[in-house]
Amino acid sequence: MSQITINDALNDFQKLSDNDKEYFLEIAKKQMIEVKRKQLADRVAEAEKNYAEGKSKSGDADALLKDLEND
Repeated sequence: MSQITINDALNDFQKLSDNDKEYFLEIAKKQMIEVKRKQLADRVAEAEKNYAEGKSKSGDADALLKDLEND
């Protein structure tokens, strides 16, 4: 698979009609939302795994700060 540069993408973007530019931006924004949603889901899964394995702690902010000072 060949690589595309940002400059190539921007140059091609400029060649699109105004309607196609708007459509492209809508799709790109939705794709980024999905990427961020997947990243968040991965982080949640990792946190749940750590919690299940006893690798995480719970408590209020004061307890957290006290625990950090003891490290």
